[in-house]
Amino acid sequence: MSQAELTVQNIRTYTLVVGIANAVAAVVGTIVVIGVGVSTLGCGCVLVVFPILHLAACVIDFMAYARLNETPTPAVYAFVKTSAVMDLVSGFAIVPLIFGIMKLQLLGTEEVRRHFHAEARPATISNTKVPSDDSTAQESATSPTTDT
Repeated sequence: MSQAELTVQNIRTYTLVVGIANAVAAVVGTIVVIGVGVSTLGCGCVLVVFPILHLAACVIDFMAYARLNETPTPAVYAFVKTSAVMDLVSGFAIVPLIFGIMKLQLLGTEEVRRHFHAEARPATISNTKVPSDDSTAQESATSPTTDT
């Protein structure tokens, strides 16, 4: 395994840990919002934004974890970077904040960027013209055939 593949494996592990932490934060945040909302006669329900952010970050993290198991492409790189930023946005839980910074730091290395972008380069295709189905049918109809 190359160093870039080991780093991507670390990013995959961080993404799974952060997804679980965001799920826990969403559940705990929902319980807190219900408690604060009841005790403040509904004014505390404004805080429902934070569990929703954690839930959205949780879903994006699990999607990024699944995409990291696929072949590395620039689209996967961009999606994992988006999940790291979402971890920073949902900053009321300390674990997603720390792991989001770590993921962004690892994704920013040139080696990892080359790893994700190297797989996306298509092989060179020669400039040979492939006849379409219609032209093949026309050529066979107009060309003389010899029966022996």
